Amino acid sequence: MSKPMDRRTMLKGAGFAVALPLLDAMIPASAAFGRNSKAYKGPMRFLGTGTPLGMHPSNFHPKMATRDYDSPRSLKAIEHLRNDFTVFSNLDHGLSGGHYANHTLFSGVKVEEHKDHDEGNVTVDQRYAEHVFSQTRYSSLCLWNSDYSWTRRGVRVPAIKSTPHAFALLFEDTSGVSSKRRRRNKSKFSAYPEESTADLEARNSVLDAIRGDAKSLEARLGAADRNKLDEYFTSIREVERKLQSDIKWSKIPKPKVDASPKSASNRDLEKAYESWYDLAYLAFKTDSTRSIVLGSPGGGNFNIPGVTKGYHDLSHHGHKDENIEQLSLIDQVHLRSWGRFVEKLKSTKEADGRTMLDSTITMLGSGMGDGARHNNENLPLVMAGGGWRHGSHVNVFKRQKLNSLYLSVLQRLGVKTRKFNTVETSFTGLK
Repeated sequence: MSKPMDRRTMLKGAGFAVALPLLDAMIPASAAFGRNSKAYKGPMRFLGTGTPLGMHPSNFHPKMATRDYDSPRSLKAIEHLRNDFTVFSNLDHGLSGGHYANHTLFSGVKVEEHKDHDEGNVTVDQRYAEHVFSQTRYSSLCLWNSDYSWTRRGVRVPAIKSTPHAFALLFEDTSGVSSKRRRRNKSKFSAYPEESTADLEARNSVLDAIRGDAKSLEARLGAADRNKLDEYFTSIREVERKLQSDIKWSKIPKPKVDASPKSASNRDLEKAYESWYDLAYLAFKTDSTRSIVLGSPGGGNFNIPGVTKGYHDLSHHGHKDENIEQLSLIDQVHLRSWGRFVEKLKSTKEADGRTMLDSTITMLGSGMGDGARHNNENLPLVMAGGGWRHGSHVNVFKRQKLNSLYLSVLQRLGVKTRKFNTVETSFTGLK
């Protein structure tokens, strides 16, 4: 029985090394009896998209909780995919706070209350990133706007705000960019800075010295200070793990893709979405990351036919038909753009026989329900992929919390946990 090719195999020559995509030869021998074998399964992925101002409820939530529901106006934008996604109603975190609680979409915990919970206000993407850790070059990516991704220590994950910058991080060798150039162009290199292998190893040796000095203090400290020192050691260990991962990946060439970075103004909302989703697709396809959060912009005017007013103003529609009409057009762009990403995943075959949609869980939602009322109830949410049987409208009638769904998502992604932030029960209603 032949040994499978290593997934990190490189093509080398003339001073270059190029990473290969996932090939059949890399599949373990136990799966040798066919591409559709269940003996081998590739990596699972997560992408969550957050929108800032909810969606008009009556244009989003179906009336009947069945597979035969009639699609409201906004959902008609993805009607052709209805068997590939599930729409949820009456699912939320039981929180209030209007705009300020929007950041709780993927965590269910307000940042100022993170110390009251064992896992802080860690979001789904970051909880999965902890599980993936160094298996990919980037354990997670936060793209476009940074309001939806948080660590368990209550720290907002910075977003990469431009697609060219994100493309460079994923597919171009930027490790040799001088520190002087970085200072001149902070906006380009600040969110996810890259360092040379030598710089990383130097930082690692400094940490060794710090750890030695800290340990020498232990015998002279009281119990309270020893607890503080233990927290300090824990922080050092986390940094060390991250450094070791960075050192490993600094020695591995980035994958080459037959694509170039796309860019679009936030005003061109649909084109901007297309650019970001295309980049997320490439990041997944090359296994550069398995966890992404994408945050869409919350203000200003969009170049959408039929929309003449600002997004925020339209969310406070005053029940005027003209405003609701324009708001629905924006809601449809959010959904239609996400739907195109779902279609792209669905049309891409994996080496193990599945589609990328089978091995990806992707969600789109908002931490606000009805922007006009500034409430955080009955959040708009759609989900596709993950191997679940989709095609239904699931109305939980306030009997389950959104974090129960996230717990089930994490379990489907392979995270062995029976708890996620505020819940210890998995979601019922999915098959």
